[in-house]
Amino acid sequence: MKHSWKTKKLKTELSRLFTFLDKNYNINWGGCCWLTYCLANNLERLNIPFSLVIYNGEGNAEEARNNIMERTPAFPTGCETAFHYTLKAKGLGILNKSKGDPFILVKDVDSEDIRWIYDEGNWNECYNSRLNDEIKNLVETVFRIYEKEICET
Repeated sequence: MKHSWKTKKLKTELSRLFTFLDKNYNINWGGCCWLTYCLANNLERLNIPFSLVIYNGEGNAEEARNNIMERTPAFPTGCETAFHYTLKAKGLGILNKSKGDPFILVKDVDSEDIRWIYDEGNWNECYNSRLNDEIKNLVETVFRIYEKEICET
């Protein structure tokens, strides 16, 4: 990415958003996959490559990718839903990471694949899914501000 200082600013603003969302909306208690879907939508729009990060002590990336592509209700969704999902994006690193836990990277998935995982997953009920539209709007706002700054350069 050419605008490295602005990429750092985007990462900082996203980190602030993640802290806010976790504190006020319990995003990491059942909403992390929805957040990951929202992030993926925006990264795709900006043509920023990413991989899906799945925090889980079992399963492997090839198995996960195959199940996602074939829409098989097995790891990483359904009754084998992992405990945390996020993205690793070029120039941004791992977003909303779970500290110290083992993870796998699943390449070549898109936002619709992540949405399928969300739709088919079993989630902690601490997160209120009625907040999904609000979460999506907050994520989009951070990215729109970033886009505006890039255009002003």
